[in-house]
Amino acid sequence: MRLHYYWFRVSLALLLPMTLMVSCGKKELTPEEMFRRGAKIITAGTSNINMHSAILYGYVNPKAYSSDRWVAFEISTSPDFLFPKGYTFYGELDVHNGFYCQVDGLANSTTYYYRAVINSKVWLSKTDLEVGEIRSFKTKDFEAIAEAVDLGLSVKWSKFNLGATSPYEYGAYFIWGTTTPLEIDKWDNPDPSILYEDAARVNLGEGWRLPTDAEFTELREQCDWDWITEDNVSGYKVSSRVNENSIFLPAAGAGSTDFVNTQGYYLSSTISDKDDNIAYGLIFHSNSVARNTMSHRSVPESIRPVTQ
Repeated sequence: MRLHYYWFRVSLALLLPMTLMVSCGKKELTPEEMFRRGAKIITAGTSNINMHSAILYGYVNPKAYSSDRWVAFEISTSPDFLFPKGYTFYGELDVHNGFYCQVDGLANSTTYYYRAVINSKVWLSKTDLEVGEIRSFKTKDFEAIAEAVDLGLSVKWSKFNLGATSPYEYGAYFIWGTTTPLEIDKWDNPDPSILYEDAARVNLGEGWRLPTDAEFTELREQCDWDWITEDNVSGYKVSSRVNENSIFLPAAGAGSTDFVNTQGYYLSSTISDKDDNIAYGLIFHSNSVARNTMSHRSVPESIRPVTQ
């Protein structure tokens, strides 16, 4: 796992429900009530749990938070937090003093423990450290499902990325020509002479496959593209011009550790006619959608399957 820093502006609509269970009793207390009872930092829930990422939420007592302190999350695979990684929040708190961070580079099918913390700006100094309660979540394992959406094009597009079970999950990452999801930080350099296997067909069955370069061009040029953020996940809503259907392509980054929630990289089945180390595909960020002609075949990217 790598240490990352994120800037966020948090709106009220993005936060989790404002009631939390107190472990010592059945009464539900709001963060404001817990602050009145002396809480300085509250660890809240999670959302958008994927194979390699999740979003963590917390609340901070404004009386305990100042310009010389940080709010952050510690996350570890052990509940004793012997070797925690830190994700620091920079941004504006919501009106209820809520904040969130997206963590990535996680291993799939793994239990993680996390807690919200307030600290001085000497990261994780054990002096001057206030911590919230410990909570946990488990990242998803690889699961291949697809649901065809007719956009009025030559092929139907899956509603999900390969390895995702909802439109707002990033799914798995694949090196071109391979059929097994990438293990985080275990990149490989494929031999350009290897026989291509289609990850969508192998994992979803006959009828499904990777899109071609030409099919991505059709998707770019014959649909409307709108950058949106839903459930704290940014990406493009791609809408048909001939019917009411649409799909959402999340900005899943590349290999889940780079450009998550800001850029999207999607593989096609088409190799460059100029360099067989390059696989064509789709690349986008918030103000640009383009043909990707530069990605080396070893770069792990998302797959959005198609079918007839």
